[in-house]
Amino acid sequence: MNPQSYTGIEIMKVLLANHVKPILLIAFTNHALDHLLRSVLDMGITSKIARLGSRSNDEELKQFSLDALEQLANADTMDKSAIKRAYFNLKRSEEELSDVLKQLQGSAVSEEDRTEYLELCRPDHHDELMHPPVIVNSILASEEGWTQVGAKQAESLFEFWRTGRDIIWIDQAHSSSNAKAERQLSNRFVELNVDGLEDEDETLSFDEDFTDFEDSLEDDEESGLRTFLEAAGLTALPSIPSTDRPLDELQADPMVWAMSRNERSRLTKAWEEGARQHFFDRNRTSFTYLKTKYEDAKRAYEECKDQAKLRILAKVDIIGCTTTGAAKLTALLSGTRPSVLLVEEAGQVLEAHILGSLVQSIEHVIMIGDPLQLRPTINNYSLSMDHKVGKKIYKFDQSTMERLDEAGMGMSQLNVQRRMRPEIASIARSTLYPLLEDNVKVTGYPAVRGLARNIFFLHHTHAEGGADEESMSKYNTFEVCRILGYGYSTPTIIR
Repeated sequence: MNPQSYTGIEIMKVLLANHVKPILLIAFTNHALDHLLRSVLDMGITSKIARLGSRSNDEELKQFSLDALEQLANADTMDKSAIKRAYFNLKRSEEELSDVLKQLQGSAVSEEDRTEYLELCRPDHHDELMHPPVIVNSILASEEGWTQVGAKQAESLFEFWRTGRDIIWIDQAHSSSNAKAERQLSNRFVELNVDGLEDEDETLSFDEDFTDFEDSLEDDEESGLRTFLEAAGLTALPSIPSTDRPLDELQADPMVWAMSRNERSRLTKAWEEGARQHFFDRNRTSFTYLKTKYEDAKRAYEECKDQAKLRILAKVDIIGCTTTGAAKLTALLSGTRPSVLLVEEAGQVLEAHILGSLVQSIEHVIMIGDPLQLRPTINNYSLSMDHKVGKKIYKFDQSTMERLDEAGMGMSQLNVQRRMRPEIASIARSTLYPLLEDNVKVTGYPAVRGLARNIFFLHHTHAEGGADEESMSKYNTFEVCRILGYGYSTPTIIR
């Protein structure tokens, strides 16, 4: 165990012995957090720990994750009922929101939407459309099977009007009358030319009989049309509308049944677009309302779950998480009300992460680390302490520990080292740690095998490995192979 971890363990031991709990323990990496929590367990300080987050690689620590503790805990009936009820409300709000969203994404306008738009935004057009002239009602009644009720009637009337079936019927009636007039004129022309054609008497007799038959049918049709017009209160067929007015005039004119087929097509497109916009505006309001309702339901559900988690965390001594996790779980950590924040590897932690972990109840911050070694890692070099501008203005990779050290805040420093042989420690003394002392145990290390001196610099071009998001430690396989070549076994640590 390194001196920093040992110090952190001893500090937590003292705090817990004085009933200071819970302690919020944060570390920059999952690896460092797991190492410290595992040390707490191995040294028997306490087993009442909770690790927040799910990226632990330590199998023994997984049983102390918050998720695992929730599964083991016997939540009371009130908690279970509240969570179940909040989840039901959340799913129902989610389904309602999803339905409206699907409707907003669709492009087709339904009959109901168009009818609603006409009733609200074009009432004159709607009233005229639903109350057609008498002749149109007569035409409708003459079409077998047309009669409908309710919404189907509105749909049928609209389709009847849109396709101009009334205009088609009147046009066909006009065509029939014109055809009869033409045949009558033709018959009179034939009568003027039949004199002197005695040899064709038989043929003429057949033509006359057929003409008389046609005239009889046409007389019946004419009689029926006359009756039809009288019932409609008309003396003659109305003229076929052939105007082609612009849209603004059509929208100002309520007489939709007097419009030509081109005008009806133009007005239909305007109605469809207006209905689509009306539908969108109406559902957008519904979407906004349901979105707020969903967010409230989600917040209520999360609060119910947090209450259950707080009941578990209220029973633990140490709450451990990474600096990133602490920033994400601020609300949950605030509910546990820790009074002490202990930061491992504080020299590598961004100041923003420290500030994000300072929930309102924190009274004491303990930072363990080395501000003279590795700084926090950032992606933009121009914002770092190594950049001439970044050092003056931004200082994003300056840790809280380094800033407070430069400001003159007193810090306790470990001045006795128990690892390096004196020859190596002298390099650190001449650069960063002038007060560094050697413990007596480091003076008794045996000489390195196969070398004339215990310390020297070896030049080679073999790349090192290691260093990832979990650890900054590096290794070099070539150097290890060289050491093993001198007769050392694999687990040996050479100082």
